[in-house]
Amino acid sequence: VSVAGSFNQWTQDVLLLEPHLNGLWKIEIPLLKPGVYQYKFFIDEQYWKEDVENPFREPDGFNGFNSLLNI
Repeated sequence: VSVAGSFNQWTQDVLLLEPHLNGLWKIEIPLLKPGVYQYKFFIDEQYWKEDVENPFREPDGFNGFNSLLNI
């Protein structure tokens, strides 16, 4: 599982999440400049998934949604 978004040009294989307790995944991302970023999770090297825990989102142009991160 990785996270990709407008903050890393949607690169799919750089920001890898690690399994954590209770089925959660975690990652540490270098501090980003203030702004609003779009992102999604990339799973099993083939599936894009929005962050269902984040209510902030916008259409992705492919009948789905990108999650939003506001810094």
